[in-house]
This record gives sequence, C-alpha cells and structure tokens, in this order.
Amino acid sequence: MGTAKKHFLKIILVLFSVFIGGLVWYSPFLFKGYSPDAVNDQLVLARNLAKTGKFSIYNDHGVLLASDMIAEAGETSSIGNKLTARLYSKIFGAFGQMGISEIITVSVVINSLTLLAYAFLVYYLFGIKTSLVFSLVYAFLPTNWRNVYALGNYEFAFLFLSLFFLLFFFGRERRYNYIYLAASGFFLSLAVLAKEAFLIMLPVLFVFLLMQRKRKELVSVFAPILIIISVFYLPSFFGGENIYKGQLLAQAPDKQYDFSLAGHLYPDYYTFRFDREDFLKQYERTEKGGQGIIKSLNIKKAAANVGVKDINLRERIIVGANLFLAHVARFLSLEDMGGPFVFSLGFLGVLYLKKRDNFLRKFFIWWMGGSIFLFSFVAIAGRNHLMDFGWAIALLVALGAGYVFETIGRNFDLNGRKKTITGVLAALVLVYGLLVADHAVWGRAYDGAILKTYAYADAVKNKNIAIGDVIATAIRHDENLLLNFLADKSVIVFRPETMEKILAQGKGKEVFKEFNIKHILGYPDELSQKIAKATGVAVIATDKISYKTTESSPAKSLLMNLIR
Repeated sequence: MGTAKKHFLKIILVLFSVFIGGLVWYSPFLFKGYSPDAVNDQLVLARNLAKTGKFSIYNDHGVLLASDMIAEAGETSSIGNKLTARLYSKIFGAFGQMGISEIITVSVVINSLTLLAYAFLVYYLFGIKTSLVFSLVYAFLPTNWRNVYALGNYEFAFLFLSLFFLLFFFGRERRYNYIYLAASGFFLSLAVLAKEAFLIMLPVLFVFLLMQRKRKELVSVFAPILIIISVFYLPSFFGGENIYKGQLLAQAPDKQYDFSLAGHLYPDYYTFRFDREDFLKQYERTEKGGQGIIKSLNIKKAAANVGVKDINLRERIIVGANLFLAHVARFLSLEDMGGPFVFSLGFLGVLYLKKRDNFLRKFFIWWMGGSIFLFSFVAIAGRNHLMDFGWAIALLVALGAGYVFETIGRNFDLNGRKKTITGVLAALVLVYGLLVADHAVWGRAYDGAILKTYAYADAVKNKNIAIGDVIATAIRHDENLLLNFLADKSVIVFRPETMEKILAQGKGKEVFKEFNIKHILGYPDELSQKIAKATGVAVIATDKISYKTTESSPAKSLLMNLIR
C-alpha cells in the first residue's frame, strides 16, 4: 500500500473516531430526551441580540426580561464572555429561535470539531495509534462529556483553544513558523473573549516561554494577543462594562442590575439592591460564628469575589491554599478523571512523556500548575471541573495506557495479530473503566430535578400573561434563566425567605408594584396563599407542581443496558 493511501486511511480513522465521540456525547439526550443542566446567560443574551440587536438581558430593576421587552426596557449588559453570546446570536439569526435539543446538537458539533483539532494534533505528535486511543479517552472522560451539556458556556472557547494548541505545536518547528505562531495567538485571544477564565492562561504561557528562552514564540504568539485584547477587551473591562473586573479587583459590581456575579453571595436581587445592609450584617455574624474552618473559608471567598470584603495577605494564603488543594483533589475524583485507575494511567503518561517530548511535558505541568495557582491565590476562585485541561489529561492517559501496553508486549513477546487483539482489548478495558465512572456521573446528573423547571415553563406558557408583566419565582438563578429561555416571559427571583420578610414588613404591595410583579411561581402552598392574599397576584403554580420523568423506548432501554 502506498504512503499516500496509508496516510489517507489514517485520516479516515481519525475522522471516524471523532464521529464516534459525537455519538457518545449526544447519547444522554437521545436516551433521556432532555438536558440535565440549565442554560447559561450567554444563550439568553444571544436570543435577545438576534431578535432585537441589543446586548441585554435585564432591565434596571434586575428583571430577567422577555425578549419582546428588551428593545424597550433592556439595559446594556456587563456580563462577560461576550464573544460566545455574539457567535450564538449569529446561529440564532441564521436558524431562528432554537430549542434545547437543537442547541445540544450545536454543542455536540462544536465539541466534535474541538476533538477533531486535538486528534489531528496528537496524530502529528505521536502517531495514529495514540491519536485513536486519545480520541476514545477524550470522548469518554467524564469532565469532557459533561461539558457538552454546559450549554452556552465553554463550547466556542474550547474550539478556539484547540486551534491555538494545534497551530502552536504543529507550526513551532516548521518553516515560516512565525505565521503559525501568530495564528495560534489569534485563536488564543478568541478563546479569552469567548471565556474570560482563559485570561489566566496568558501570564502562565508568557512566563513559560520566557523561562524556556523561546523568544520567537513569545513575540509571535503575544503580538496578536496584545492587539486583540487591547482593542476588544480592555475598553469594556476598564470602562465598567464587565462584571469580572469586580472579581479580579475585589470591587462590588458597577451595574446593580447585572446580578450574575453578585448572585454568588446574595440570595436574590431584592436583597442585593434593597436589603443589602441587613444581609451583610447577618453575613458578618455568620463569618464570626464559629461554624467551622471550611465554611468560614467559603464565606471569606464569596465575600471577596463580589467586593464585599477586603481579603488580607494571611486570609488570601489560607483561602488560596484551601482552593488549591480542592483543585488538585479533582484529579483523583470520579466525576472529573474517572477515578484512581485513570489517574494512575495519566501519571504514567507524565513519566512516559519525558522521553517522547519533554517540552510538552514541561508545558503541561506548568500550564496546569500555574493556572491552578493563579485561580486559587490571585483570583480566589474555585472551580468544580477540569474542563480546560481535558485534552492534556486525555493525552497523558492515552500515553500511559500505551506505555503499559508496550511493557506487557515486551514481557510476553506479543507480536502480529496477538499484539493487535491485545491492544484492542486493552483499549476496551480503558473505555469500560471510564464508562463505569460516566454511569455514576450521569446517574447523579439525571436526578430529574430540572424537569420541574420544564413543568414550570409549560405552566407559564399555558397562562395568558401580558407583555411587561413580571413573574416572581422561588427557583435558583440558573433555573430562572432556563425558565426565561423556554417560556420567554419576564421573571425575577424572590427567595421564599425574602418573601416572608417582605410580607412581615407589610411591604408586599409596594414591592410588587415597584417590580410590576403580577404572578408568582414555585413557592410552597401556604406561602403562595399568603402572597396572593397580601398582594392580589395570581399563582401560576406552587412547588408541588407535578411532572413526569421521561421513559426510554424499549430499543433505547436495551442499548442503555448494554452500555451499562
């Protein structure tokens, strides 16, 4: 067989592995019929932007507006990660208002393109066998699989990040490498604009290239980054149109109606806007209440993130150390890595990589370690995932598995067909280990809780609610975003304890008039009756709303049992 034909077949194998990855990622929705996660702010912003041309989600009272109200009453949003919203708005503009099923399809496609970029990069660096194993590991790695359903969050950022890595490592040693490197810097800039958490990567990469004395790489990569970030990001950051400035500089949010950041501390917008002083007094008493070191650290972190409390050097070190250890512990977790077995293969991969590509090994260690350090001690930020390290983890696991297989082959004198069969069986064992972890992860994710929000949305759509009328809800902020996206009505969260306090103060009618609240949703039966009696609003549904869990078809159930 000719060299060109062999190369073509290898490319086909890579494409096929990516296709399998896409089918794997789509399967939870295929089996269950719904996503276990709510939508992100970016999808609501994208819908509004496509429909009205206005980058808005709230009015000046913190009401999450129906799209029909955006043009009239929407305030320009300071929510970050603006490129993601703008790209999704182009998709909405091209295909119309999409439902959750269509958005999941878009997410699967984007994530498959990300996998494709990484698969070709691994093929270039380590050959076809490693690339195929890598693709399987990447697809079944719990943190990557769950990421597909974090709708409106990381999709585009990860695609741009994969193109950065592809161009950086592919072009680093090629002729005219500065062109490839500049292009990689361009895509890294887009990754930052799509997900601002990747700002952390810029100083990490800068210092690494400086330490490695890679001057050409440093200049070529960072020249486009400096231009793009200066033009498209810094003006909004310093101009007060970005909520993440508060988190980085420990300042309270500039715009009160953008509740996304303040919601990490305050239970609802009303408390944030009108009852902040009393809440912070209670919060301070809680901080000093001897509730345990872990809870105390979490309280200090939340307060620092929203600019409520300055954090001194001693507190920063203590809180940062706690966050750092929590980040590191995720490498051993079932829901991220797939458990100790997969972690062990990844550790072997680090050792093996030293012999194959020591520059890449150093980069991985510096990238992951440096990012976690800056997240913990500088940003004072915790994360419940390892998504941004997904490709590095998958590659290290694939290399570790290859190292084990090579060792077995040498000791048992495997060759020819025996070696091929043993290799396939080993890959299947690895995939099975990941599937066991995935089964546990998805079992927890599909607890049915999100179905109540879908039921709330159906109840809202069945009511004749006038444009401009606001619904007060008792549900979480992320569920409120999903409710708004599904029903396209104006909603605002008033937690039950806030409602109880307002009613006790005799301010129900006054507050509801201020926010134009005409309906309530999701409160307990007794509280719903109290609110309706005191204010005259209509009860759409209480928290006892009935909903059905989805049932799989016999064919789907059979396939599910086979996977199990």
